[in-house]
Amino acid sequence: MELELLEGIFHRIGKIYTEKSSGSSSVPMRSKESLRGKDDRHRKEFIEGREKYLEERSNQLKHKSIRKLRGDSGYSSMIQSGHSSIQASKSPSPVPPDQHPRPRVDTRERKWLVCQTGVVAVRLVHQDVASRVEDTSRSASNTPEDTAAPQKDENTIEVEIEDTGDVINVDARFLEEAGPASQNTTADLSELQVVTESQVLASVCSRFSQGDYQTRLGTSLVSVNPMRRTDSGCGRTSRSRRSGGSGCEPLLNRVEEIYRKAILTEQTQSLVMMGRSGSGKSCNFKQSLAYLIETTQPPPESRFTLEKMHAMDCLLESFCSTRTSLNTHATRLVQLMELQFDRQGYLAGGSVEMALPDTNRLLRIGRLSGEPTFPILYQVQAALGKSNLFLPPRMLSKNSFFTPLQEDVEIMTALEDWGRVCEAMELLEMVQEEQDSFWIILAAITNLGYIAKCLETGEALDPASLAKIAKLLGVKSDDLKQVFSRPNTPRTISPASSLATSSTSSRTSSPAPPASPLGYRGICTSMPDLTGQAADNVRRLAVNLYAELLSRLVGYINRSIRPSTVQPSNIFIFDSPGFQNPATTGEKPSAGFVELCYNYLQEKLQDLFNSEKIDKISQGKAALKVLFAKRGNAKPILNLLERQGQKGSKRTRTLGRRESKRVRFQNTAPGLFTLLHRAANCPWSDDEVFLQRLIAHWGSSCNGGLVERVEEDKFMLRHSLGTNPVRYSVRGWRQLSYSMGRTNLALELLRKSSREELVVNSPSLVYHGIGMNQTPLTLSDVKARMSCLQVQVQVETVVQLLARTEISFVFCLLPHNLAGLCELFKKSPGRHSNQKLIRDQLRGYQIVDYLNALKCTSCSRESELTDRLLDSEACICKVKESSERSGLAGELWHGLQLAVLNAITNLDSVETAITSLTRTVSLPAHPISQALDETGLLLLEGGSVSLNLKGILD
Repeated sequence: MELELLEGIFHRIGKIYTEKSSGSSSVPMRSKESLRGKDDRHRKEFIEGREKYLEERSNQLKHKSIRKLRGDSGYSSMIQSGHSSIQASKSPSPVPPDQHPRPRVDTRERKWLVCQTGVVAVRLVHQDVASRVEDTSRSASNTPEDTAAPQKDENTIEVEIEDTGDVINVDARFLEEAGPASQNTTADLSELQVVTESQVLASVCSRFSQGDYQTRLGTSLVSVNPMRRTDSGCGRTSRSRRSGGSGCEPLLNRVEEIYRKAILTEQTQSLVMMGRSGSGKSCNFKQSLAYLIETTQPPPESRFTLEKMHAMDCLLESFCSTRTSLNTHATRLVQLMELQFDRQGYLAGGSVEMALPDTNRLLRIGRLSGEPTFPILYQVQAALGKSNLFLPPRMLSKNSFFTPLQEDVEIMTALEDWGRVCEAMELLEMVQEEQDSFWIILAAITNLGYIAKCLETGEALDPASLAKIAKLLGVKSDDLKQVFSRPNTPRTISPASSLATSSTSSRTSSPAPPASPLGYRGICTSMPDLTGQAADNVRRLAVNLYAELLSRLVGYINRSIRPSTVQPSNIFIFDSPGFQNPATTGEKPSAGFVELCYNYLQEKLQDLFNSEKIDKISQGKAALKVLFAKRGNAKPILNLLERQGQKGSKRTRTLGRRESKRVRFQNTAPGLFTLLHRAANCPWSDDEVFLQRLIAHWGSSCNGGLVERVEEDKFMLRHSLGTNPVRYSVRGWRQLSYSMGRTNLALELLRKSSREELVVNSPSLVYHGIGMNQTPLTLSDVKARMSCLQVQVQVETVVQLLARTEISFVFCLLPHNLAGLCELFKKSPGRHSNQKLIRDQLRGYQIVDYLNALKCTSCSRESELTDRLLDSEACICKVKESSERSGLAGELWHGLQLAVLNAITNLDSVETAITSLTRTVSLPAHPISQALDETGLLLLEGGSVSLNLKGILD
């Protein structure tokens, strides 16, 4: 999570786009006129050649799978069996008639019964009660039969369960409309005849139980984790399975469509993986990447081959992935892979960019109890632990960062993985000096763990250990001691409440520590109060060194796979850590600041899906907005996280006490990141004060209950439209935010290094800014990049980059909370799913809203749109009359209908006017189109104009 890692990361993205904008032939985005003028002959040749290649490839894969399945040794005569059931029958005997009668078709109305654990298909026992499901408030009829019948609740419906045949009485509120049984296994959710939450849930779960883990969603995809063992980049099993395995055909078909569109239109495409941690995002990311690389290789191999992809995967698995309480192969950074193609459709090369790396996971305080650090540290320790790069093993056993491996089996496994890492580096064209720089820096980080342990326990430091670390880094011992004893900036002691789990407040500032003539060891012994500060500097140096290591790794990978020239067509594939909620498994621990950053990114991606897919469908068709009622969007929680607060003179005006309080809290509450930034810069603040201010601003019921304080240092934040509540612990957040704006100690030391393989020629010790253009930074921009606000800068850059492309989303779902740990199961968990968990994920991703929007667009003609508008259950105007109104009442009613339809069709203008009024008048924050509730009523409340036609008609 260090700021300085981004020095070469997203700056390279801006550089790529700056180079592309310099020439017209290199711009990936083309105008409509240019797309229309595309050579049709080239398009036809490309499609025919692609179809021929894919057919030949499919036949080869099918032949290999048949031979592998039947154990063929190469002889074609062994394929057929004399007693095979697939051979045609040559017997002259007649075919016996079918003895089993055909099953009776049930014509009763089909419904979904919503239970706590999922949905169950039922049939209405009496067809005449079907209307009661639609209108549960209808009074009972006065027929003699109903009068003689026993009295029952008017909302109770008698239904029969399809699977068991049991007849039960249920409340009509728990019944939802269902489509035919054949719709349960549809391959594309956009083809559902009935779009309800229960129908979508049943379709996804039915396909999952049959082994179909992926389902189309229009131009997007829904993928459920199959809970099968997969091979990692540095796994001990050979990579015999390639892309195209069972269950991933919908994903590969969508990738093929994206590829063809990118080549034929030269419009930048992107594939975005979304989902919770352990839902299979990285597996889908690797399958998509492998398919594109394998099927687009030119006759002479490109710079980015399948072997290089496996080598890159091996390095990223070792340096950037680890085991967590939610996932055995958890990705701990954001990956953005770019593939560039020439005009013939061949792969010319690619590049990888990274953001939000969890470098603090290097420390024990940066991960949960029992979780390991990055695998590369264990691998290097096992391979080179007895060399002169490391301190003696008796010292390294006392390591503050991680515990070295002890079991022989674990050591042998780590040695094998380290050998694969070395082979991967050679395949990516890293010379020996560049490889040695990785082992030297990792050895220095491991040795720093011993120094940090001594400072934490109060033990005396051995000068030889300090000299060894200084020799590894190629600097003088005095320079290293100066870094360890550096005071904080500003010259105050860092918050004590953030360094440990104590409740000691740090509201008083301390003067800068005086220089000691005894050197570093004398400082630690004569001034014990500075031991915590020195240990903090040691930990910060280790984290900065690992961040520099990741930056070098990205640079070396891109050097090996990047094309020499910019190509006209490119595709981005995006992968990131999923929603983090550790409380769903194990001992239910609380999440930390890094988990909040990853959850914030997922909320921004969901908002991007809402704006790019749902809102764009109804753009210019305002009447479509009333055909479905959205459950909400990610704007409220994003407002809570990223609002900057009131700026300028309004905040510094001298007002009375009551008026000042109103200005401070009404519509000007700063977001979480802003509050944390202020707490880090305030020397008398601490973690508890930060939490108190957060709850004071956002804890009221008027904010929809998004945040709630649950313990002294914990709060609950409801993500994904309230379907994924996450409990966070603020312990250590202020210290982490404070460290983000401090000088990079690793760059400071490596600039003085005498080792050529370690020296850094960076012109600045702080990040100079990111963006798509090389514009100068303002003072506020600089401050944002030197604090925890840099998280917003990184996330905004990612979202803006993806928004400039044509996006296809892949929603990865968890069938169980422990699906990410399926490799630890002793036996296969089967194909049973947690329907309640899947329902929460579908609701949080607004899948039903998207399907309703797609279904609205199928009404192409204006008459169909008007009929559906008047027939929709969620519509504000639904009239059932047997006769027309006449006279003055009829004319008034006709005029009222025209006024309502006019307001609906001009809803965008109404929202624009309301938005302009909110600048001076206090009005509800939600747009007027979201005022429609489930009952289809518009009311006059809170100063917003609404309409209640049902009350008028009654």
